[in-house]
Amino acid sequence: LLKNAFHASIRAAQSQDCESSAVIVTISKGNGRVAIRIRDCGGGIPVEIHDKIFEYSFTTTEHQSTDDAEGVASSDGSLHIADNLVSGLGFGLPMTKIYAEYFGGSLNLISMEGHGCDTFLELPSIKISQTPIIQI
Repeated sequence: LLKNAFHASIRAAQSQDCESSAVIVTISKGNGRVAIRIRDCGGGIPVEIHDKIFEYSFTTTEHQSTDDAEGVASSDGSLHIADNLVSGLGFGLPMTKIYAEYFGGSLNLISMEGHGCDTFLELPSIKISQTPIIQI
């Protein structure tokens, strides 16, 4: 979730389409739940693909050859999005949603096209007093 927010924010900052490239993470606990909100100003998700973002293998990443891949900062000082072999395969969001639901939580994404996304991850909190201690 963070990687997606960072990548979107970097892309938007490069194209000068946003007021801020900050990614804001808010964590809240209460009523036996932990909620995490990840907010970015990365331009949001286009309406026409919003229904596909939780499908396996769906990606908006344009892959380049590994010979052309660059790190985050290039030699001329400009900012580039790092490309690696496991990025942009279309498994991150679907797997995150499955894990969240498996552990009794939820994953919701609200996109404001042209502005950014708010991603909400909610999970049951773990009570330390009820967590068994395993002796090794």
